Amino acid sequence: MRKVGNCLGNSAGWNPLFSESRRGQYFDASKLWIVWLDEAKRTDDEDGNLPRDSSGEDMNDSSIIQDFMRGLQGSYVCDSEAKIVENFCDSTLLKLLWTGQLSDLQSPRNIWFARSYLDDMGCPRQRSQWLTPHDLFGKFGKDFTGGQDVPVTRGTCGPTQGASLAFPDNGDAGGPSTKAASWEVTKHSNWAPATIDQEHHSQPEPDHLLIFVNDPDPLSFCALIGTVSCHLASALSKTLYNHVASVATIEIDAWSGRFPTFQLLFALPYFAWRSSPEPFGNKRRTRTEQPLRRLRNVSLLSPHPDNVPSFLYEAQISCVIAGFDEWTWTAHCLVDSYFDGEAGENVQQYSKDATDGLHTNPFGYGLIDAQLLFNRAREFFLQVLAIRLSLVKGEWQRVVTNVKMSVCAYEARLIVAQKKHQYPLPRSRARAAAEDIRLDAEVWRSSEWLSTVTSITSDLSERLSHTVDACARFGQNDAVSFWDIHNITHNKKLLNSIQSAMQGLEGLRTELEAIIKRCEDFGRLLEIRIKLESIRMGNCQSELVKAGNEYAKASRGLADDNNKLARTTQKLSTIMMLYVSPIALTAGIFSMDENVIPFIPPNFASFVLMTFFFGVVGYFFQKYQDHLLKYWQNLQTSVGQLVHGHLTWIGVA
Repeated sequence: MRKVGNCLGNSAGWNPLFSESRRGQYFDASKLWIVWLDEAKRTDDEDGNLPRDSSGEDMNDSSIIQDFMRGLQGSYVCDSEAKIVENFCDSTLLKLLWTGQLSDLQSPRNIWFARSYLDDMGCPRQRSQWLTPHDLFGKFGKDFTGGQDVPVTRGTCGPTQGASLAFPDNGDAGGPSTKAASWEVTKHSNWAPATIDQEHHSQPEPDHLLIFVNDPDPLSFCALIGTVSCHLASALSKTLYNHVASVATIEIDAWSGRFPTFQLLFALPYFAWRSSPEPFGNKRRTRTEQPLRRLRNVSLLSPHPDNVPSFLYEAQISCVIAGFDEWTWTAHCLVDSYFDGEAGENVQQYSKDATDGLHTNPFGYGLIDAQLLFNRAREFFLQVLAIRLSLVKGEWQRVVTNVKMSVCAYEARLIVAQKKHQYPLPRSRARAAAEDIRLDAEVWRSSEWLSTVTSITSDLSERLSHTVDACARFGQNDAVSFWDIHNITHNKKLLNSIQSAMQGLEGLRTELEAIIKRCEDFGRLLEIRIKLESIRMGNCQSELVKAGNEYAKASRGLADDNNKLARTTQKLSTIMMLYVSPIALTAGIFSMDENVIPFIPPNFASFVLMTFFFGVVGYFFQKYQDHLLKYWQNLQTSVGQLVHGHLTWIGVA
């Protein structure tokens, strides 16, 4: 997380200097920062021949965005932080906006602008409107003061009384609505407006500028930079970095440069869990085409996985209030609501409330009347912080609850699976194979679920820890600065509400850490389960190898028996060919009529010679039977070819 002290010095707390009216002390404080930068560069240019565009801006010089983020002396933010903002907001876009080359660009009305003024009776009022970034720059880019620098004559109507507040229900969509009262507002009376004490008639009239930006894009950043005055540049630069880098901080700071100003700022990163058929796309991209905010499909962790898919969206709320004194200040608030689509905090929703007769202030999520003026900056800061911190706690509550329900459901499935796989009875081979396949599928699903939930909970824990730590630092160091302001009773209630929300976030972090620990236990159990299954599979493989060896041994024994039988058969065949067959053939010949073979005398010598002859023939046949069979097969083939050729010739003829 960003260390503010490394770039800006230690927080100075609340300086009594800012509790005194200082209007008219700085004649050029209302000058636009971008104009002041150009004049400073002109002064530093000894030759005065730097190439400039039609607006007088140095087009070949260094990045305007980095100059704005670092400040002229490089004392606003660090170089690395300035580059992070420049990666999102290109200086070329600001130059095009400054030179009027983006007049035809279509952009949404995502900027709510409100400014205090004195009516005909001299009473302070507030006028507001929704603008596009180009409209904001076009209307206020040349004379945008960021607070009056001359004394304001007080009217005769007396102090402005606090107007009544609207309490719309935030609902699931996250956007303003007027259908029902918010249960948090009903339960706590922390949102009641502060009534200005009649004893403070001598206080200066409030002079405020309020700029609310929904889903700020690069063009919105350029419009803010192009319309900010010199004394607000430091505060806005930190807020822009906080919003782009998802920094968590709540702090009171003071800028002691040419124009001493106070800075009340908070930045609250969080995750929003939403269910929808398709994810809401985030069109905001950096110069490297990376999305400004990430989203993840968490349907695997959804308590109702068979219903609409669920997604986890990154989001950020960044707000800063800066000024010369408590009555002369400007507030910027940057809010992400892209994850709610058309139901988010946008001009359509607030215009719908206005149509219903409720003109609300977007800084307070529609819970503050747009006509309500807050005299002191610290009062308004507490009001906005209390509302926004409560909303952030609600989003974190939804995320942690859904993850917790998913973990509990997984634990229940794990217990059931363990009971199913204890195998108290002998199993058939088919049943064992089916259960092994099912077990492998369950192990794979468990591994996938555990990997997903571990990754998500790690990101959640890191982001939530940063927010809780920022809240703790605020409670320890800066909360005391709000105890001396006007209407202490009401602001004490706001501080108590803020403290309650902070304690709720701390409790959610504790729950999330417990969930992470349970997931680690699940991981160890799954690892043990996989090892046991590996051992079981190893034993099964050993049994299979053993059975295979026995089968091979039996096969070798059978082969040996076959070889022995073959040798015995061969011996019998030899005996038949050499001894039995010659005698049988000779006996058969001599048993024939003597007229059949008259040339063989029927005596013993002829019998012996014929027997010997047949024995020799049998011996040669036994020895060369393979060759004889081969010759016989060749002879059959040759005769067949000869016959086939002869028949073919006859057919042709």
